[in-house]
Amino acid sequence: MATKSTNKKIDRVLRNTSIISEDEAVFAHLVFASLLREAKAAGDEEPLPPDAFTPDKNKESFEKSLDPDADPNQFDVKDVPTININAEYISVAREWVDKLNEFTSFLNNSNDRDSLHRILADVDRAGSLFRGITRKTSDSIIRIAGEIERLKEVLNGFIIMAPKKLRDLDNARLS
Repeated sequence: MATKSTNKKIDRVLRNTSIISEDEAVFAHLVFASLLREAKAAGDEEPLPPDAFTPDKNKESFEKSLDPDADPNQFDVKDVPTININAEYISVAREWVDKLNEFTSFLNNSNDRDSLHRILADVDRAGSLFRGITRKTSDSIIRIAGEIERLKEVLNGFIIMAPKKLRDLDNARLS
């Protein structure tokens, strides 16, 4: 839901830009205002889970969206080959994200005494066979943990976008 501060920020951005003309700024303001009205009208609805987008449910939604006197059989709906994006794959991706979280925690977690980075720092002492290991491995551990975090965020992005992709695929199939 849009707030007054959101509207003020949009106005400030549109007024302070020298890249677009005044007419374009007015148009952009109208577009933003329209989007904010739509968001307000939608309310705080929870997004549907991916398994809510099955071909049967989508067909039912399509039929409900027609005028009462319209015949759903009058519409030419062609089948599009189904791409296997479904709830099963999404749950598998969530499992991967959990495993990546565990591995990142194993590598570099300041709150975990059993993390690799912490163990190497603890055994890096004068007279130890591991003297200097922290200096040689620290950058690699941090870099690898960072790359795993980036990979995890890419997977999270796909998980978040899965319901939209399912809707888009189904809309393509229905049109």
